[in-house]
Amino acid sequence: MGPFPRGGLNLDLGAFSTKTDDRGNFTFEQVPPGDFSLAIVLGLGIPFTYQTPVEVRPGQTIQVQIGGIGRAVKGQLVLVGGSRSVDWSKQTQFLSLATKIPRPATPQGLTLDQSQKWQLEYWQSDEAVQRTRKMRSFAPQVQPDGSLRSRMCLPGPMK
Repeated sequence: MGPFPRGGLNLDLGAFSTKTDDRGNFTFEQVPPGDFSLAIVLGLGIPFTYQTPVEVRPGQTIQVQIGGIGRAVKGQLVLVGGSRSVDWSKQTQFLSLATKIPRPATPQGLTLDQSQKWQLEYWQSDEAVQRTRKMRSFAPQVQPDGSLRSRMCLPGPMK
């Protein structure tokens, strides 16, 4: 991505944040091991965008590309059945496009307690971790007339 405004973009990694340089490079120092979601912060009150899962392993340095991939998406928000004018940029605070990943198949015939236990175990499993790492979200820019644009969406179903 780039070129960047002077001072770069803000990036958020959970409780950590940093700025990019003018070329888009960034570094987070002393991040503990774990799974995080890295996102670009365009400004106060603007939703995070280009959310990218990141796994930090003990003692390792990783390289992450955020943005600069995918395709531009354009669309239009429309008020169905209404004749009034809407300033969509003021009505949509947190609009996002996200990869659409099918829900996991929940076993049939479970009691409420069994279902809750299954869900807890599933979301702690390697399968759920891998599923979560595939998810991405993008915050499109919405204009007052409802036209929207996101610069870098990945191909495939979105929700």
